[in-house]
Amino acid sequence: MKTIYLCNAFSINMLKDFEKATVIFHKATLAEVKEILNHAKQLDAKIVASIGHKDLANLVNQLLDRTDNHTRNDIIIDNNDIIFIAQYKGERLPEGTTTLPENSQIVFYSVEVDY
Repeated sequence: MKTIYLCNAFSINMLKDFEKATVIFHKATLAEVKEILNHAKQLDAKIVASIGHKDLANLVNQLLDRTDNHTRNDIIIDNNDIIFIAQYKGERLPEGTTTLPENSQIVFYSVEVDY
């Protein structure tokens, strides 16, 4: 079974063998991310949401129409896994925020890893 990861950052520590890994980032649309997440069962995949910043996790959930329980956890990526990064761009999020601040955005990227 593959895993679909929803994160807000990418780290070399996520790679099981960083010396052999090729990592490629692609910009993804909100619709593309929703489509894959909504079809996880058909893809025989489980979803692991790993956004440790509670307010950012809530904003991402709003955008994706989801209610994932976001946590901080260690991730080790395998070849068939799907990784989405929800990259926040803007001023520091005020604590307790429920909407994106003006002039900020969340941009999604898919990460392709090959060992």
